[in-house]
Amino acid sequence: MIQRIQTIYLLASCILIAFMIDMPMLQLAGTNGGIFLFKSYGVISIGDDTVNIYNTWPLLIMFIAIASISLFTIFLYKNRQLQIRLTIYNMILQVGLTGVIYFFYISFNKEMSIDHISYEISLAFPVIALIFNYLALRNIRKDEAIIQSMNRLR
Repeated sequence: MIQRIQTIYLLASCILIAFMIDMPMLQLAGTNGGIFLFKSYGVISIGDDTVNIYNTWPLLIMFIAIASISLFTIFLYKNRQLQIRLTIYNMILQVGLTGVIYFFYISFNKEMSIDHISYEISLAFPVIALIFNYLALRNIRKDEAIIQSMNRLR
């Protein structure tokens, strides 16, 4: 049923990842005085004219895929085995997302001369969403164990 606790965990994971689509993860100050924001779709220059300097479309696609899988998994409450598999797959994607964020950070840090880095709170959202997915997985498995024990009693 939809009113289970894992629904709240999966919905919280979906909301956190969806918020990250437009929120900046890092604020970078260049040595030439330029200020840059690292968002899911690229690194943009802040100033008189906002310019996208570095594209990170794979990162945006991963954000959308993770949020979609979390939302889709909520409605699979009748098929708990598939719900478990999709939650595990989503957790693997979230770990990969953290790696891709780090990869893009390292790659544009080499290309641009960065003087100061300011970390935003949204950088912690993938880790928090991963914890929510783990809690949802635990509760889905608990429901499956209850159903299996009920089938043994019949």
